[in-house]
Amino acid sequence: MAQPDSNKEFPFTTPAGSDAEMFIQWKGTDVCLDFYCPCGTHGHFDGMFAYAVRCPHCNAIYEMGTQVIAKRVDFHECVQDLDP
Repeated sequence: MAQPDSNKEFPFTTPAGSDAEMFIQWKGTDVCLDFYCPCGTHGHFDGMFAYAVRCPHCNAIYEMGTQVIAKRVDFHECVQDLDP
């Protein structure tokens, strides 16, 4: 895995399974997420400002990271998702 380039403005990373360097900058926008805590609890959250998630069972807090996996795909696999 490639190491992040410290000369770049943001900490771009290439997480395991990713084909490109990526960075997410959370701007307090809407999010819809599902999470599974190691304690066995799972949940769903729809809302804004999800900079962290707290498990409702064990109270563990998980910070939302800045990594995303970007998989390169064949054009025909994703063309229905592209804007016309």
